[in-house]
Amino acid sequence: MCVILLLIFLGALPLLRLRGAYFAIATWLIAESVSTVFNGWNVAGAGGGMQIKTEVTQLQLYYAALALLAVTTAIIWAWMRSTAGLALTAIRDDEDAAQTCGVDIGVVKATVFLFSAVATGLAAGLYFIDVVIITPPSAFTISWAAYTVFIVVSGGMGTVAGPIVGAVLFIIIERLLGAIVGQGMLLLGALSILLMLILPQGVIGLVSDFRRRRPPAASTLALNAAESFDTEPPDHALAPPVSKTGPAI
Repeated sequence: MCVILLLIFLGALPLLRLRGAYFAIATWLIAESVSTVFNGWNVAGAGGGMQIKTEVTQLQLYYAALALLAVTTAIIWAWMRSTAGLALTAIRDDEDAAQTCGVDIGVVKATVFLFSAVATGLAAGLYFIDVVIITPPSAFTISWAAYTVFIVVSGGMGTVAGPIVGAVLFIIIERLLGAIVGQGMLLLGALSILLMLILPQGVIGLVSDFRRRRPPAASTLALNAAESFDTEPPDHALAPPVSKTGPAI
């Protein structure tokens, strides 16, 4: 079984060359392939899944999830301000131009996916410890991809704080409002379309636009005026003195 999973991983490496929607479809096919493997693996309970027996309390799970959030956020924050983060940003903006500048696209993408796989696996472990039972349909369903897209788009793509804000919105909409209305997925889909039309840059983008459009404070204006007065002499100070007796002969 491990050999089959290894073959799936090696076969997925060429998919890193794909872009856009083709790449998204390819990752979904990989998830379906892994789900098919676990559906026939008796050690993991096959299609019926397996129960997770643990004595961990809800409070312990909360602190473990909070620690995982803090660590991954700190790593991503430092990563995006390093040379690797600059290469990743260049690939996002223009992959051909980044490759021309010497960026190894395959290595950068593989590194990102390995890190995201580890972080996602740890988060999934905490989630299914809380759920108690894990099955292939629940672990590899395409709904997880839809949740991730909503979290990133609603919070703000290309930002560190965006997914955190999007996760909070997801919990409020899918868990709280969905429980009241009774159609959580339908409400989530409708709000996803609405957010893409109204806030294409997410909540973080809206906050950034508000900060740029906000007029400067009165103290800032006064400070700028004082600096301008001290550093820029008046026009008449630059003019040469005018003689009252006329030009010398």
